[in-house]
Parts: sequence; C-alpha cells; structure tokens
Amino acid sequence: MIRPHRVVRALRFLRRLRGWQRLAEGIVRRDSEMTFDVANQHGRHVGTLGDYIERKLYLFGGYELDEINLFLSVIPKERMGVMLDVGANIGVHSIAFAQKFEEVIAFEPSSIAIAGLRKMVRLNQCENVRSFQVALGAYSAKLPLRLVDNFNIGLGTLVEEQIYDRLTRETETVDVRSGDDFLKKLGISRVDAIK
Repeated sequence: MIRPHRVVRALRFLRRLRGWQRLAEGIVRRDSEMTFDVANQHGRHVGTLGDYIERKLYLFGGYELDEINLFLSVIPKERMGVMLDVGANIGVHSIAFAQKFEEVIAFEPSSIAIAGLRKMVRLNQCENVRSFQVALGAYSAKLPLRLVDNFNIGLGTLVEEQIYDRLTRETETVDVRSGDDFLKKLGISRVDAIK
C-alpha cells in the first residue's frame, strides 16, 4: 500500500517548486495520531502530522529552511556569540542556531510550545540552548495568550484586537518580562543576533 506521507517526504527536494507544497498538503491529511522521528538538515525532529510546523518538518525536510540558512549565512563568524530566539515555538530555529552560535537563549511563553522546544533541545543534545517560558516586552506583566487553533500554535498573540482572519481564544496567562531587565539578570551584556 502506498502511503502518501512517505511519498511526499521522499519528494521533499521539490519543496521550492511552485505549487508543490500546496499540492502535497492536500495529498497528506492532517493526522495527530501519525507520529514521526526524522533527521533533517538542522537536526532530529519528532512530532505528528497534526501540527503545522511538525508537519512541515516531516513532509518538506524543514520549516523556514531557506530563511534559516540565509540568516546564518549573513552573520559574520565573529558575531556568533549570543543569539536570542524570541518566540521560539518548538525550537526549530533554536536547534539550527545552536549549531553555529556559542549560546542560544530561547524565549517562548506558551506552555505547549515550550514543552516541545525543551523536548527538541534534549533530543538534539543542544547544551548551549537555554529556554525560558516568558514573552519579552517593554515592561513586565501577566497577559492572556490567545491562539487561533491547535493546528498552528505559532499563531499565538498577546494582542486583544483581531489580527488574523479567524477568531482567537484565550488559552493561558503568561509572564511578560522586560527584555533589557531579563537579559541583565541573566548576565548577558552583548547580543550578537536576534530572531
């Protein structure tokens, strides 16, 4: 029996072909029961085909792969010290950055996403990644995190106004910290790059 998700994964080299990803997304149904464990360019990833980012990691061999590679290619070697991954989600970028930077500090307010990030960091043995379950802002506060749906937890926002084409719902209250104060508390005086 031919399994569509395996066929699409085998053809992941076509990811830049116009329309391919949309076609592939239509072929492979969202399935939160279908789990995977794969090695991609920037590390090992586990997940389900029911999650937006994890699905792309499996089907297309990466999430924002070209953007990550471009970002890493323009950072001079002497500026590969401290990297901030603000809004780290499940850690796809953090894991890629950990291969190049001395230290990656990942900030993610969502309890769901931070659990995925910490799992990915352990899985990839990224000892130079520190993660914090906070949002960064101009001031410290506790605010409701709003999500569009469970399929793409990366669409979380602290903004109450309608910013997506779908309604958001409050999921949890998260800590927001002043970025400058938080970095000072961590003893970070120089930041080389921010995502």
